[in-house]
Amino acid sequence: MSDKIANLISIPIDLVHKRMYNKQMDYEWNPEKAKSNFRKHKIHFADAVSAFSDDYALTIEDQSTDERRFITLGRDAFGRILLIVYTYRHDYLIRIISARKATAAERQQYES
Repeated sequence: MSDKIANLISIPIDLVHKRMYNKQMDYEWNPEKAKSNFRKHKIHFADAVSAFSDDYALTIEDQSTDERRFITLGRDAFGRILLIVYTYRHDYLIRIISARKATAAERQQYES
C-alpha cells in the first residue's frame, strides 16, 4: 500500500466529508442580550457568526443546562479565537446566546 493511501485511510471520516453535510445556516439573537454581551465581552454577535465557517472549529454539546445548547471554539474573520454558546431553532437557524474571546486554556485546546 502506498504512503498516500495509508495516510488517507487514517483520516477520520467526518474530516473527509465535512463539507458534504454542511448546510446554509441562518443566525438570530436577542438584541438586548447582544448589547449586554458586547458590554461584557467586547464581541458583537454579528462578528461571531464568521467563526462557524472555521474549518478547524471544535463543537461540543453543553451538558450543563436543561435546554439543548452547543459550544463552539472557532476563529472569526478578525482572527480571534472565540467561544460561542448557542442553540438550534428549527432546522437551519442558530440562536446565539453568548460569545467571548477564548481563554488561554481554550486557545491551547483549539490549537492542539
